[in-house]
Amino acid sequence: MSNYFWKSKKIVIADDDYINFELLKLMLKNTSVEIEHFKNGQLVVDYIQDNFDVDLIIMDIQMPVLDGFEAALKLREINYPGVILALTALNATKDAKKYKDNGFDEIVEKPVRRESFLKLLDTFLS
Repeated sequence: MSNYFWKSKKIVIADDDYINFELLKLMLKNTSVEIEHFKNGQLVVDYIQDNFDVDLIIMDIQMPVLDGFEAALKLREINYPGVILALTALNATKDAKKYKDNGFDEIVEKPVRRESFLKLLDTFLS
C-alpha cells in the first residue's frame, strides 16, 4: 500500500450521506490533508466564494438543495480554479463528456476503492 502525504493541501467533500463522508475521511486518514465537509452543493459554493485556497473538491452528484452538477457549474462560473471530482454510484464512464461539460475534472465511482482513489487524488495534489 502506498503512502500519500498532502499536509499543505485542503479538500472539500460534499456528500449528504454521512456514512459515505466518513468512509472517504477514513481513506484519507494518514495523508495529513485538511478536510472540510458539506451536506449539499449550495454550502460548497457559499464556502468556496470566500475560500479559493481549496485544492480539490469531491462532489457527490445526488444531493439536496443544489446537486453536484449544478454546484460544479456554479463553481466554474465564479472561476474556481481547483479540481472538482464527481462522486457517483451511477455508471458514469459512459457519460464522461456530460461530466466534463459540467465542470468536473474526473469521476470517482462508488463503491470507492481506496488505492485507486488515493492514486487519482495524488495526480492532482502532488
